[in-house]
Amino acid sequence: MRSYTGSASKNTDAFVITGNTWRIKAKTEVLLQRYLYKFGEEIFFEAPLMIGEAGEDESYFCIKGTFYCNIIAMGKYEVINEEKIR
Repeated sequence: MRSYTGSASKNTDAFVITGNTWRIKAKTEVLLQRYLYKFGEEIFFEAPLMIGEAGEDESYFCIKGTFYCNIIAMGKYEVINEEKIR
């Protein structure tokens, strides 16, 4: 599990997913957009997760690899990358 918190936009460090199923959970106080990239690429891999008001959401994925996220935010947020544990 990787957790990222803050109140400004940033790129995360690279993270490795070794299992088949994982998710990204996000919650924000104001506005959050999350873009997912394969490591070493500059075009986002998955459609962005957008939260336009205070709240939370999650996306599930079925792919292994090395990724990073670009987080665009206004207000405090938390983004968690979490592999499914059997």
